[in-house]
Amino acid sequence: MLRGSTKRSNTHIGSSQSTEPRTQTKDHKFNRAVWALGSGFSILRQLSTWVCVLGSVIWALFFAPRVWAYSLLPLATEDPVPIPSGITQVSLGLTYTRNGTFPFFTPADSLDYQNLLEVPQLAIRVGAGDWVEILAIYELIYLDERMVNGDTTNNYGSGDARIFTKVRLLQEGQTLPAFSLRFGAKLPNANGEKHLGTDETDFAGEILASKQFGPVNLLTNFGLVLMGVPPNASDDTSEGQDDLVSYSVAAVWPWQDHAESDRIRLALLGEVAGLAGSRFGNDRAAIRIGLQGTQGAGTIYLGISTGLISESEQIGVNAGFTYTFDLATWFQQSTEPRQSPD
Repeated sequence: MLRGSTKRSNTHIGSSQSTEPRTQTKDHKFNRAVWALGSGFSILRQLSTWVCVLGSVIWALFFAPRVWAYSLLPLATEDPVPIPSGITQVSLGLTYTRNGTFPFFTPADSLDYQNLLEVPQLAIRVGAGDWVEILAIYELIYLDERMVNGDTTNNYGSGDARIFTKVRLLQEGQTLPAFSLRFGAKLPNANGEKHLGTDETDFAGEILASKQFGPVNLLTNFGLVLMGVPPNASDDTSEGQDDLVSYSVAAVWPWQDHAESDRIRLALLGEVAGLAGSRFGNDRAAIRIGLQGTQGAGTIYLGISTGLISESEQIGVNAGFTYTFDLATWFQQSTEPRQSPD
């Protein structure tokens, strides 16, 4: 009796020990399946972004009605004149900066080196009436940096989406310049844990002005930026937001202007732009020069910048392509009923 009980008891113990590895094997397979599913969704999300970007560019290049266009890229300065109603501009480009201070609220003395590549950068402008323009910007970011304490970051992911609205206040006259109001927000799409953003929402408002002096167009932007303060900001006693003044002064000189023909139009551009008044070391100041080549509806641009203060980039390069088309005409053509042959 006792032996039989002991035997049964040992058999029971042995069976419980044998099921433990099976349970662990099942849990391991389940975890691997969950990991593979998450990786698949991440890959599909990246692929969908590229497909949308390439699809928009291909559609704009080959199917949209063409119009003559003008853009201020590679400058950061905004033109107060909104694009005409129904006109759409699509810009696809990249920006590289060496030894800047990214993202905001990063102490400049905490970085050993930093390489920042924003590619692809996608911007879409739409003329909503003759006095309103809407702009949406989004990019993917690759960040390679090393801190002075030896920590390194090497990440690629989503940047922050920005949406702006421009409202024309005054057209340029013989004596008065053109004036516009521009306001918008930065949405916290970037991953702050990967050092690709601040995980905060920022707001901005600017007054834009421009005046033509002979062949040269002079422009200036002046406004206010309200940055949300992330929890890891260096100033523990401050809360809420960081209030900064934004400014830029720019000049555009059409080096070769052939607006009435299909020849390439060249333009030289330059600006000084920045932010001032930060409590967290977010001041920026840089000078940028650029070159545009425009033919028909397409513009190729190239810009080089360097910082004027330690928080700004040591060197920066941005380049890309802008295409302009008449969206209203395209929709009208696509919706017109086809006439049947007689």
